[in-house]
Amino acid sequence: MPVTPETFNDFSKIPGVSGKGYYEPATKVVTFDNITIEKDADICFFNGVTGLTVRVIGNNTLTSANNVAISGLASGSMTFEGDGKLVANGSTDANLEILRTGIWIMADITVRNCTFEITGGVCGILGGEWTFDHCNVRVKGDGSNDKYAGSINYLLDIPKFIGCSIVSPGNTKWQDFTIQTTNYYTLYGEDDKAVTDWVVIEPDETAIARPTVKPVTAKQGIYNLNGVRLSAPLKDLPKGIYIVNGKKVVKQ
Repeated sequence: MPVTPETFNDFSKIPGVSGKGYYEPATKVVTFDNITIEKDADICFFNGVTGLTVRVIGNNTLTSANNVAISGLASGSMTFEGDGKLVANGSTDANLEILRTGIWIMADITVRNCTFEITGGVCGILGGEWTFDHCNVRVKGDGSNDKYAGSINYLLDIPKFIGCSIVSPGNTKWQDFTIQTTNYYTLYGEDDKAVTDWVVIEPDETAIARPTVKPVTAKQGIYNLNGVRLSAPLKDLPKGIYIVNGKKVVKQ
């Protein structure tokens, strides 16, 4: 998805994109608000920004017919957060098996609070260092002749779980292996093979919920600097400094 200064404020200007999506460069925040991205040969969402936050609102779906749904540079760390749902569907039949992947990225990725569903014809999640924080995640990759390919594979480290855990399938383990001096991890099942079924991550019942910070609403009305509310309109008050609807106002 080629986001340019012309499309920062409205991703729906990009072919294959509908719904509400926008990027705020100053804060490095992308917002998906009930967005749908459908691509044929292209990656739906590619990140090259370090420290990007993807805010998830409502129901969002990214689907690529012949490529990965979400990818990015190794330096492109990301955090997905919000109270919405994001579905990432990688290709099921691309010519190159590696492209039959839901998310392929070697960066740090955090999924916090939101709901995430990830699928690919071979790999669900491929690569990266993941943190799952009080979230709901379902991920599936159908595997291939590569014995390490499956639902969650070729990670650079064992994932961190904060207030959540893998609830299905049961009795899984992380199998480590080395290829060309790099150590990787794939999720294995009871049969000592890469898991190719749905992997389900859910919040722990005993976990303390992450607190939600509610915005502070400014007091409405006119107050003096001692915090006393005044009944007279501003035009009838003497010169001075007042707090009007939460903002300081100097009357000349």
